[in-house]
Amino acid sequence: MTTGARDIDRRRALRLLGAAGTAPFLASRVAFAQSDAQSGNADGGSRRPLILVLLHGGLDGLALLPTREGPGARAPYSAALGETPIALDERFSLSPAAGALLPYWLDGRLAIVPAAAGPYRGRDGRMDHGAAQQTLATGTTDLRSPAFRSGWLNRALAARADARAGRRPALSLGHVDGSDSDTGEHPPHILAGPAPVEVAPPPLLGTPVAGLTEKAAGLYIDDTLFAPALARAVKRRDLPAETLGADHAAAAQGGARPAFDFPAAAALAGARIAAADGPVAAAIEISGFDSHYGGEGALQRRIAALAGGLDTLAVALGPAYARSVILVTSEFGRAVAPNADGGTDHGLAGPMLLLGGAVIGGIKGGWPGLAPDKRAANGGIAPTVDHRAVFKRVLGDHWGLGKGQLDTTVLPDARDITPLAGLIRE
Repeated sequence: MTTGARDIDRRRALRLLGAAGTAPFLASRVAFAQSDAQSGNADGGSRRPLILVLLHGGLDGLALLPTREGPGARAPYSAALGETPIALDERFSLSPAAGALLPYWLDGRLAIVPAAAGPYRGRDGRMDHGAAQQTLATGTTDLRSPAFRSGWLNRALAARADARAGRRPALSLGHVDGSDSDTGEHPPHILAGPAPVEVAPPPLLGTPVAGLTEKAAGLYIDDTLFAPALARAVKRRDLPAETLGADHAAAAQGGARPAFDFPAAAALAGARIAAADGPVAAAIEISGFDSHYGGEGALQRRIAALAGGLDTLAVALGPAYARSVILVTSEFGRAVAPNADGGTDHGLAGPMLLLGGAVIGGIKGGWPGLAPDKRAANGGIAPTVDHRAVFKRVLGDHWGLGKGQLDTTVLPDARDITPLAGLIRE
C-alpha cells in the first residue's frame, strides 16, 4: 500500500467532510470478545481478529458503489458534490467520499460483495429494520429456533477450540440512542450468548443544540438554496410513527442526543485488539444510514466518516492488521429508483465489505443488474449472495470452525447455504 495513494484519498474524503460539515452517527455501540491470551493461546501472533461493523438503517449500496451499467443505472450521488466516482473495474466505482478505502482495494485487501442479503424478506412487501437486524444478528428468521435467542458471533466464540471458562470478558461501548428501553447496559444481540461481554460508554462527539434546525430554518427562510434543505430536515425529524413506522420514527428523532464518534471508537477498538492480551473479536454498531429523504451531502458525509473510521481501525490494529478481517454490512439495501422525496425506500440486497490483511480483495459473488426486470419485488437489488455464506466462509477459513460446528451450533438454520469462495487468505 503506497503512502501517496493513502494520503491523496484521505484528503479527498476530508475535503468532502469539510465542505459539508460533520457526520454524527446518532447511535452506536462497540463490543469486544474473548482474549486468546487468556484462553490458552498466549502467542498474540497466532490470533486472527474478526471485527464486525454493522450499519443500521439500510445502506444505499449505489451511493457507496455507483455502477456504470446502462439500464437502471442511477446518477451517482457524488456528482451533486462535484466529485467523480473512482473506477474500481469495468462495472463498479467507489464514491469519492469513501476514497480512504481505495488504497486497500489497490493493495488487494478489500473485498466487495455487491448484492448480499439475509433470509428476511419482510411482511406484505414492507421491510422492518428491527426484524432485519434481528435476522442479521441471529442468522435466522425462525422465532422458534434456539438460534434466535443468541447471536451467531457469540456462538462462534463459544465453538472455538481454544475457548474455555475464565477468559477475559468482551468489552462493549454502550448503545446511546436516547431511549428508555436501551440504557447501554446490554451488548449488541450479535454477541448475546454464553461468551461474556462487558459494557462501557462509547466515544461521543457531544450533544446537539435543541431547536437548532428550526432556528436555522427561520434565518434562511428566504434563501432559495438553504430553505428547502432545512425544511426537509425538520420534516424528516418530525415525521410521525404512523407514517414511517415505529422503528423509523425513533431513528428520525434528532432531539438532543449525543452523537457517536465512530473514528474514535475505531481507534479504541484497534488499539485494544492490537494489545498482546487483546480480544479476538469486536462488534461495532452504527446507526444513521436510513435515507428515505433526499440529502446527498448528508449520506456522503456518513460514508466519508465510515471509510475514514475503517482506515483508522486498520492503522490502529498495527501488526495485527495482517491477520485481521473487518466485515461491514447492513440489515438490507435500498430501492434502485429514487423516491418522490429524493431519497430511497427500503430495498433488499446491499453491499458487504471485507477489509484486512487476511482478506483476498476483489468483487465477490454475482451481480444481477439494475434493469427493472432484474430487480427484487420491492424495487431493490436482487440478492445473489446470502449474508450467511460470507459469515460461514469467514468463520471456517479465518477461525477454523468446522462444517459440523457451523451447521449445528453457529448457523444451524443455514445448513444448505454454501460458503462464498475466495474471501480469506491461508
